[in-house]
Amino acid sequence: MDTAVSLNRTTWALGTLLLALTICAPAHAQALQFVRVTCVPANGYLEIEYKTVEQEVFDVTHSGRTFADNGYLDPQASDSECKLGDVTYLVSSRQDAPKSTGTCGGAPAIVLTLRRNKTVLIDQADFGDICNGGASITRLWLYEGKATETPATMSLCISPEITDFKAHAPEPICPYLNAVDVALITPINQYRVTTCVNEDTCLKPDKRPGH
Repeated sequence: MDTAVSLNRTTWALGTLLLALTICAPAHAQALQFVRVTCVPANGYLEIEYKTVEQEVFDVTHSGRTFADNGYLDPQASDSECKLGDVTYLVSSRQDAPKSTGTCGGAPAIVLTLRRNKTVLIDQADFGDICNGGASITRLWLYEGKATETPATMSLCISPEITDFKAHAPEPICPYLNAVDVALITPINQYRVTTCVNEDTCLKPDKRPGH
């Protein structure tokens, strides 16, 4: 075979391979998932948020406070305490390692648990983006106040289950709960999160004292 023809064929093959790799490359950089915990004892305030950070941003290192120093916690296995007055909150998250099998094996859900002293407020509920469009908590904040058995106020933002992937994702529902509500509906588990489909019924107590 002519050497020039062989070289041309080799060049064409390499060019084709590079083009295929370019076409198949992801359009966006990989994003890392975090559970961000903000604890403000002076104001009796605790906030838990789902956050993502681009891998290329996370990999840049400078001197100073890191993501972890600012409350960005690894969702795979984190436990963070927040002490508000005489009350200790424990924020725990768990996430299975990615797998090559299963519908969502490559993007397993984050599972969140929140305890107030020994009382469970959030009981292993899905947290953040869910690959199959399932319902999940994306943000929670609470104010301890002067309540004795529960926080004085608490609010959660829940992304309802996506049933039509061709339509726009439903807006988050963020019910505001007072101390009585919290006492009646906690612990909030995945069933309560999944059944949160509109503001009229989302996390409403089944009954109130005297009713």
